[in-house]
Amino acid sequence: MGLYESYLGSIFRDGCHIAIRTSVVTISGGVSVPLPAEPLEKRKMLAIKNISGGIIWVGASGVDSVSGWPIADGAAESYPVSDRVVLYGYASTTVSGVYVMELA
Repeated sequence: MGLYESYLGSIFRDGCHIAIRTSVVTISGGVSVPLPAEPLEKRKMLAIKNISGGIIWVGASGVDSVSGWPIADGAAESYPVSDRVVLYGYASTTVSGVYVMELA
């Protein structure tokens, strides 16, 4: 797995401070990897957009095309998860790219 780029920013609105981190994660075919490798501290939401050209699957550690939730190419999903929850991605193709956005 490789992390191509990462951005950490924040906004302050209506008395609330929100941290945002985006990254592009590479999933090697046949291997499940955490999305992202290290969760943003105090994360409240995780969004994933598939930019792989094929289907990716997300789920618990060891996820594969049988046990995972499919995300089609170009589709996005969001999950209300804390930094204690690790979501994994899997692809059966050689190399797949995934946009990951976290909000804390």
